[in-house]
Amino acid sequence: MNDIFNNIIYYFSTFIVCYFIGLNSIYFILLIFSTPQVFKRARQAELEEEDLFFYSKPFPPVTIIAPAFNEAPIIEASVTQMMELKYPNFEIVVVNDGSKDETLEVLINAFDLYLVPAAFQVKIPTSGIKGVYRSHKHENLMVLDKENGGKADSLNAGINASQFAYFLALDADTLIAEDALYRSMAPMITEKDVVAVGGTVGVINNCLFRHGRVLKVRFPKNFYAGIQVVEYIRAYLFGRVGWNWLGGNMVISGAFGLFNKQKVIDCGGYLSDTVGEDLELTLKLHHIQMKEGRRYKIVSIPDTVCWTEVPEDRKVLARQRERWHRGLIDSLIRHREMCFNPKYGIIGLFTYPFFILGELLAPVIEVAGWICFPVGLHLGIVDLNFFALFIMASVGLSLLLTFASILLAQVAMGRYHSDKDFLKMFLFTVLENFGYRQMTVLWRMNGFIKYALGSKSWGEMKRIGLKDNQDKDDELFEGEEKELSEDTKEAS
Repeated sequence: MNDIFNNIIYYFSTFIVCYFIGLNSIYFILLIFSTPQVFKRARQAELEEEDLFFYSKPFPPVTIIAPAFNEAPIIEASVTQMMELKYPNFEIVVVNDGSKDETLEVLINAFDLYLVPAAFQVKIPTSGIKGVYRSHKHENLMVLDKENGGKADSLNAGINASQFAYFLALDADTLIAEDALYRSMAPMITEKDVVAVGGTVGVINNCLFRHGRVLKVRFPKNFYAGIQVVEYIRAYLFGRVGWNWLGGNMVISGAFGLFNKQKVIDCGGYLSDTVGEDLELTLKLHHIQMKEGRRYKIVSIPDTVCWTEVPEDRKVLARQRERWHRGLIDSLIRHREMCFNPKYGIIGLFTYPFFILGELLAPVIEVAGWICFPVGLHLGIVDLNFFALFIMASVGLSLLLTFASILLAQVAMGRYHSDKDFLKMFLFTVLENFGYRQMTVLWRMNGFIKYALGSKSWGEMKRIGLKDNQDKDDELFEGEEKELSEDTKEAS
């Protein structure tokens, strides 16, 4: 019996080492693939800023859909900021998803709304629409007041009401860059068969901003927000951009996603019965396009297209990561037909299995390693020197990948201009491996438990609030705003 147990420990330890080597090899491949794309995009962005004809090209009209639930403190500023976007033709559809606060009243008063008939076809079933409003001040603004059905249901309602062939799904509390529509729409008109475009999401905590515009990017003061800056840079710049070359970008963030409307309608819209509606929609687009033999692309651009406030409280962050993993589990199970299925090309044979092993099961394998290696050391099955070397290699490669991502972001995109902020990012890259990473593993493990219990809860996501940040920093604006050039004020 002891021999069987010892063999299990030995072989599982070997599996973990092989898993570690394979996983990091794929990460390095993604980094290699993403690097030329990031530099190419950075050069294009510089040329576009100098090319006035870029902004005069015939860009298609776009509908911005912004679900809102209890957003009374920020909704006026958020919609006003959207109205000031640089783009020739767009409309905004704000969907009040049964808010219990004064969200609707704020919108009515701020934008002089009036009731109109619901003159649009319902192509995707949603919760009941209680009222449709137009604005006396802005002819391109529509507000839907509907019964509460969740974010996915609100997005579907916005799709039904939209009049244009492309739509941008946007969180109501997200600050969108002024030229984000130009940046994200460019692949749609310059490449063939693009059905969805995602972009890089920046962390706005502690940044200097006014009237919905980021004036100066600063590193967060809060520890958890600082760690998430490092995570976001790594995830977007090499994680998602790298998959473009392999045709397997499987995640378009719910914070910012540009879609071909008809393709989304054809696959039934957003799924309301999940907490990972953004991932599920992306997987569903892959699933249906490939099943029907259509040519298509789902791409991610390295441009920072929007800014979002990340959780600064550990409990709130834990709920968010648990929910994300629950959404991952649910989405991968729903589209399991693609896994190892040659009919789905590189998605089925490579990308989907990677997401299962490298994302879905990663916390399970890591926790098993926490148990397996100490037991192996105690029984003399695992060599102490080998174990120490493995730990150093694990941390070292993680640091190397993240350092490379940060350098790539700075050299190509130049987001953080302060040397102090740049050094902080390197410090937090080191700190991430000692305590924080282990916490995220446990939070994701909790996602398995909640999923098994049938939980569909989003959990309470408390935020400091972008409006409060603006008020708090008013004194800073007095001095710092004078030092900012007009170009800096326009930078996202």
